Amino acid sequence: MLACRDERHSRAAALYFNVAHYAMRSWPWLITALCSLAIYGGSLRNPAGEEDPGLNYVQMMVDFLPVGLRGFMLASFAAAFMSTQATQMNWGSSYLVNDLYRRFLKKGASERHYVLASRIATALTLVLSLVATTFMSQISKVWEFLLTIGAGTGLVYILRWYWWRVNAWSEVAAMASALVTSLGLRSLGSSYPVFDPATPRGFAMTLVTTTAVTTSVWLAATFATAPEPREKLAAFYAKVRPAGPGWKRIAGAAAVAEHRGEIPRNLAFWALGTVFVYSIMFVTGALLFGDTARALVFGAALAVSGALLFTGLAREKT
Repeated sequence: MLACRDERHSRAAALYFNVAHYAMRSWPWLITALCSLAIYGGSLRNPAGEEDPGLNYVQMMVDFLPVGLRGFMLASFAAAFMSTQATQMNWGSSYLVNDLYRRFLKKGASERHYVLASRIATALTLVLSLVATTFMSQISKVWEFLLTIGAGTGLVYILRWYWWRVNAWSEVAAMASALVTSLGLRSLGSSYPVFDPATPRGFAMTLVTTTAVTTSVWLAATFATAPEPREKLAAFYAKVRPAGPGWKRIAGAAAVAEHRGEIPRNLAFWALGTVFVYSIMFVTGALLFGDTARALVFGAALAVSGALLFTGLAREKT
């Protein structure tokens, strides 16, 4: 989105990503999974004797990919892992240095000092990631862990665009409370089965509880700390023009006309985009399985949502 020429192209890129990610990329996974179930009779078991559906994909690669493509697939796995690892280390060190250390702990130091701090933060992030991976036996557990330690932070990331009162301490409090709460509940899982992350119910309860606690903490931190300086908020509003009534007070101070009606319009686009993307997925599945009735229903939903979405976006002024 940041690399696009203008807002219209950025929206098109976001829409294309969602179509490619949800509607197009899912079916090769599903078809491979269904074929593996038909061939192997169910999920294969890992050395510990536990069912691991991820092993089906690996076994399909071993049994059916020729040597050259098998090597290419392994190389792509390694490249994907390295790119993600590098991103997380750079991202994590950026948070630690720019958003925490430089802003609150060590102000006004030289750039040489902050470069050294970023190198140390990158090394620290790498060490912590190595320690964390020793406790992970399945990639699905990693995703569950990431979901729980970030539970409740999404709301503050969204509201910071729609409410002038959200400040840096709101985000720090949200991230810290989500981390502490989720890890605390995971440690209680052995004594209190209701929070056992190994079970679907325990994972759900951990997620819901962490979200509730995190939301309470960051809201309390928001009202307990001072807002951002009024001149910075006014400059931000004049440049970004965020929508909604949450910036009404700042709009008056910035002497900029307030946006009206944008949130309902964006919600309508969101609803149409959701129907459009998932209709592509479902109509593809209906066609693959020869379900004519479902194909007609989802095809109609696809046509209507697509027509309304693209007509509305074409009329938008950027």
